[in-house]
Amino acid sequence: MKGIEERRVGYRKNLVLAAVAASLGSFSFGYNLGSLNVITPIMLNCSNTTSDVIDGWGCFRVQETHWGYISSFLCLGALLGCLTGGRLVDHLGRRGVILWNNVSYIVGLCLMLGSVHWTMLLMGRLFVGIGVGVSCVAVPMYLTEVSSWDVRGLIGSLHQLMIVLGYLVSLILGLTPLVTLSFGWRLILGLDLIPCILQFTLAVGGLFRE
Repeated sequence: MKGIEERRVGYRKNLVLAAVAASLGSFSFGYNLGSLNVITPIMLNCSNTTSDVIDGWGCFRVQETHWGYISSFLCLGALLGCLTGGRLVDHLGRRGVILWNNVSYIVGLCLMLGSVHWTMLLMGRLFVGIGVGVSCVAVPMYLTEVSSWDVRGLIGSLHQLMIVLGYLVSLILGLTPLVTLSFGWRLILGLDLIPCILQFTLAVGGLFRE
């Protein structure tokens, strides 16, 4: 009986670690919902009034109409990600999709981090949106299938919990001195690279399996 109980505890520990690692994509979902709201005043009120193009790492003025496009392209990307996510899961498996979905996040975040024109922000949001859509398909599916019946509700709720946590973290960053720096908006957008790279590394390392 003692051996069975030890194996059960070990299973629960590995399950929680795998579920949290798989849910990092959900964290990125929430973070990117909030991060653009945080930097909106910086970009719309930027002192660089010459053009939408910048030479350096500071802010650049974005027109409100263009900012609306940038914001909405996350939704367009999420639509594309949701429509293709199911087919990708069929071909790559749940773990494979969660693993390679980080590529979409990383490409989008790098585009936004290195933006010198509003169209780069636009395309970055599109790629991030695709990652968001695929996460919404693959992560809940993975969490449900790897968890046992007695903890399925708890483990399954991690997807929503991580979305809210990501959103909360992005808003908290808006209260820090980062928003006062000319390049602070880049850091706020680029910090989401940390959970993306972490999840990719954990998946490659075999922390969570199919």
